[in-house]
Amino acid sequence: MEALLRDLRLAVRNLLKNRGFTLAALLCLGLGMGASSAIFSVVNTVLLKPLPFAEPERVVMIWNQFLLQDLPKVPASGRELFDLRDQTTVLEGIAAMTPQPVRLLRDEDLDELLASRVTASFFQVLGVKPALGRVFTPEEDVFGRNGVVVLTYKLWSERFGSDPRIIGQRITIDGSPVVVTGVLPKEFSFGTLPIELFVPLALSPDRLLPRDFRTATLVGKLKPGISLDQAQAEMDVIAQRFSREYPGSYPPGSGYRLSLIPAHEDLVGNVRTPLLVLLGATGLVLVISCLNVANLLLVRATTRAKEVAIRTALGSSRAILIRQFLTEGLVLSCLGAALGLLIAFWATRLVIANLANIPRLDQVRLDGGVLLFTLGLVLVTGVVFGLAPALQSTGKKSLREPLQEGGKTSGAANAGQRARSALVVAEIAIALVVLVGAGLMIQSFRKLLDVDPGFRTRNLLTARFIMKGPQYQGAWVLEFQRQLRDRVASLPRVKSAALASELPMGVGMNLKGDLVAEGKVLGPNEPPPVTGWRMVSPGYFETMEIPILRGRGFTSADHERAPEVVIVEEGLARRLWPDENPLGKRLKLNAPLPAQGGWRTVVGVTGHVRQNGLASSQGDQLYVPIAQYPSRMLTLVVRPASDAGDLVSPVRQSISELDRNLPVVFRTIEEVIEDSLTQRRFNTLLFLAFGAMALVLTLIGIYGVMAYSVAQRTRDMGIRMALGAQRGDVLRLIVGQGARLALLGLALGVAAAWGMTRLMLSLLYDVAATDLVTFVGVSLLLGVLALAASYFPARRAAKVDPVVALRYE
Repeated sequence: MEALLRDLRLAVRNLLKNRGFTLAALLCLGLGMGASSAIFSVVNTVLLKPLPFAEPERVVMIWNQFLLQDLPKVPASGRELFDLRDQTTVLEGIAAMTPQPVRLLRDEDLDELLASRVTASFFQVLGVKPALGRVFTPEEDVFGRNGVVVLTYKLWSERFGSDPRIIGQRITIDGSPVVVTGVLPKEFSFGTLPIELFVPLALSPDRLLPRDFRTATLVGKLKPGISLDQAQAEMDVIAQRFSREYPGSYPPGSGYRLSLIPAHEDLVGNVRTPLLVLLGATGLVLVISCLNVANLLLVRATTRAKEVAIRTALGSSRAILIRQFLTEGLVLSCLGAALGLLIAFWATRLVIANLANIPRLDQVRLDGGVLLFTLGLVLVTGVVFGLAPALQSTGKKSLREPLQEGGKTSGAANAGQRARSALVVAEIAIALVVLVGAGLMIQSFRKLLDVDPGFRTRNLLTARFIMKGPQYQGAWVLEFQRQLRDRVASLPRVKSAALASELPMGVGMNLKGDLVAEGKVLGPNEPPPVTGWRMVSPGYFETMEIPILRGRGFTSADHERAPEVVIVEEGLARRLWPDENPLGKRLKLNAPLPAQGGWRTVVGVTGHVRQNGLASSQGDQLYVPIAQYPSRMLTLVVRPASDAGDLVSPVRQSISELDRNLPVVFRTIEEVIEDSLTQRRFNTLLFLAFGAMALVLTLIGIYGVMAYSVAQRTRDMGIRMALGAQRGDVLRLIVGQGARLALLGLALGVAAAWGMTRLMLSLLYDVAATDLVTFVGVSLLLGVLALAASYFPARRAAKVDPVVALRYE
């Protein structure tokens, strides 16, 4: 213990004595460890930790799949839920959930929250025990007796002040009083949506909607001893039974099946690759940081050769010297880790604030797993940092050379120079991989911003609302919509206004299903075409400035008693009626409600709109008049004559005149599009930051090696210049050495990047993972900067006075 304390004191004293070296090393380590720990904390929580349920490995998600119609994950209907409950023998329980916006009245403040309507079996299937009170019972999951609610821990703590007396109290949701029965544990979360409370789904066998009305996500729990393969085999049998009994709901040739997916895999499947790619990028930056510190330590070890020789001459064994170097390496790593954790704390908060649609993101913490990860980094880097210079410094067989004041540069020094050059080559290669990744992300994002969404995005105000309450019954639903549209359209400075069930890239009903075109006979194994549809009011296409290519838009004549009509996108028209005029043709929707599934006449053809985001060009759409397909979840779109922001107050006043308690969320269409790009923008910024860090660290490494090489060869340069070498010759010699290192590093980096960037395909848009422009541009940039980092030490060497240089050693 005494020897250890002595080594620690000496290590700290040496680090304090060389403050420039210590500061540079800590900065490199802190940046590398901080970035890696921050991203690992997200990966650890999202990908590695089990779900916060009892026996999470038995929890599965149940999806309808229509594979030949490109519908891999379709929710379930109430009828499918009841049929599965009756027919399965491999599931211990099945629960259903569906999100629903609600309005919470609290202290005269009206808040719009996102609730989840769930069956009473939901909490039993997941094995979740409430932190306070109880969950609701099967008797409360019945229509008419479902006036209960379970709060999330977040809602309870933030809006009810963590008051334990909340259990049994009544709160008002959507204008109706409900009783709080329980509060869920703090760590509980399910899915990516910000659910804040749970209410009973209240499905009753005698009140079920048609089989095609699929809105519920199903979750089940395997019986003990039942494998996923066994359960899937039974689901295949049940799916075949569904197809035989209900061919209209499961069309022949649609590739229908019931799919069981482990809950953890289902939740993280879409984010696994992006998170692992980000973790890999931070890992490469960490490696560059470590290589830089290793280079610094090797340089420092060379300068400490005399110290090692003196201590060896005084009796210190090689084991004692190696132990001292290892102690210094571990101390340096511990200090770097401390700085890294501080950086990771702030970086984690930044990541959480900017990442979107990632499950369990609110649970990300710098917890024990992250600390163990950082400790592992400390041990590995500490041993490497200590061992490499220790072996170099203590491996000399002669004590005479280090103790001499002059003479030639030693062979050991040349070997050390070769080791440092190899580290620089590795840094350049790794930096090129990270920079190519950043370049691909920038190229992808730039192309995404240039995409035409199919409508005019500038200067458009949106107001989203849901019509709930006893007053919205019968004819008043459509009358409210007409009056609201007319009031807003008549406001000063309003060019036009319209209503839609869902906006492009926005939040809404997202209806999708198959359709039948009149006169089109499908083959026995040919699936019917699938399309999405939206309900819109007259003036929608003019307000959104979506071009009408043929026919007309909707008018006030397309009311609820008029003949049913439809407008289709040009791609759908070509698919259904190639080389024919689609106007006047008829089609029928496989609508959830039979009354909405009649024959509709095509009266117009529009241009294609990117409904699901700028990155997705797939998906045909059709439009039906909102009067003929009523919806209570709507978005008002307003095209002002000038600035959209100036209209918020008058539009809000117009809505309040019709219903002062209706909660409305105002946004511009630019904000909607910005939100749809949040994830890609942040991924691009992260890669850009990692690329910048890699570039700076690599240039520091190149400059350090070249500067040290020049310092070690000062006498050699003096001799060359005394014998007639010109400054240009010295400059070319040093820069040539740097160029050779750069070219070797670039060659290795291009080869590595050519294979590794293929892992980024899911993050890119309209850019190949081996994009030649990016590879060439990044290689030229890194090569030029590497030559610049070599040029400055070379210029200093070229200015050395030969007389002074010959007296250097």
